[in-house]
Amino acid sequence: RPFTCATPKPLMPVWGEPMLGRIVAMLRSWGVDDIAFNTHCLHEQVKAWADGYRRGAVAAGDKVKVKVSYEPEILGTGGVLNPLREWIEGEPFYLVNGDIVVENAPNPLDKIRNFDSTAVIGVALVSESGPRTIEVEPESGFVTNWRSQDAGCDGTYTYCGITALKPEILDFVKPEGFSSIVSAYEDAMMHGRFVKALKSREMLWTDAGTIPSYIDLNRDGDDNAFTDIPQVKAALEAAGSKPDSRVEFIGARGSEPRRERPLRRPCALPQVAWRSRPRSARRPARHQDPHPRGSGRREEDVGRRLRQGRRGACALQRARRRSRA
Repeated sequence: RPFTCATPKPLMPVWGEPMLGRIVAMLRSWGVDDIAFNTHCLHEQVKAWADGYRRGAVAAGDKVKVKVSYEPEILGTGGVLNPLREWIEGEPFYLVNGDIVVENAPNPLDKIRNFDSTAVIGVALVSESGPRTIEVEPESGFVTNWRSQDAGCDGTYTYCGITALKPEILDFVKPEGFSSIVSAYEDAMMHGRFVKALKSREMLWTDAGTIPSYIDLNRDGDDNAFTDIPQVKAALEAAGSKPDSRVEFIGARGSEPRRERPLRRPCALPQVAWRSRPRSARRPARHQDPHPRGSGRREEDVGRRLRQGRRGACALQRARRRSRA
C-alpha cells in the first residue's frame, strides 16, 4: 500500500518494466491496435504513461489508438464497461486486469472465433496455480461456478484476469453504479451463456497485486525492479549508492503488533530494511511458475475437511429432527 501512494499499481515495475507495459505488449502481439485504459487512483500518471506510449508508437510507425477512461468513483470490474459501451461498438474485446504478470499467454480471441454456438459468451484464461476458486465442467470446458466452496480441489482453477468477451456480455452488466464482472458472468450463465475456460501449460502467470507476490516476483526476475520505485530510488540517492546496485527486500521493522504505537499518516512509509549488492553477485533468474500448484496431499486434506463438514451438518440436522419428534 505505501508504494502505491506515489505510484499506481499498474505502473509498478516488474523486472525493469511497468506491469501495464507488459500487458500492452501482450495485447499488441495479439494484433490489438485500439486500447482503453481505466483509471482511478493517481489517474494522471496512468494518462501520462498512456499518452507517452501512443506518441512513441506513432513515432515508430505503429497505428495504435489510446483512450483513457477516468472513473471518479470505483465502478468495479463490471461497472468499468459502462463508460466504454460506445467504444466497444458491438465488437469482441479483451478485458484484462492491470495488476497481473503473464508470459506465453495464448490469444483467447483466436479460440472464441471458432465458436458459433450462442452458448459461448467469452473465453477466460485459467491457471492451476493460485487460489483456484472457479469450477470448470470437464466435457464442455464451461465455467459453472465462479465462487467455489471447494477451492483447491480437483476441477477448480484460478481466473487469471484475462478474458476475450463477446459484446453481448454488456446485456448482463448492471447499467450503472458499482458491479463485478463475475456477477455478469453468473447472470449470463443463468440465461444459458457461458464463459469457456482456456488453460495452457506454457503460460506463466501470477497475481502481482499483493505485497508478498510482488516482492517474490521481483526477487526471481532477471532485472530487479526495486530501484525503479520512486521511494527506493530517492533513498538510494540519499545514501550515495551506485546506480548499478541490486536491491533486495529483506523485511520490515516494526511490523509486529504492539500495545502502544504512535499514530501515523495513512500513506506513511513503513521502516523498510534494504540490502544492496553488485549485479555481478545476483542470483540467476528462475523461469518457473512463482506460484506452484502444491502437493496432492493438500488437495486431499481440503477434500477431507469439506467431507467432514458436510457429514457434521447432516448429523446436526438428524439430531434436530429427533429432538423435535
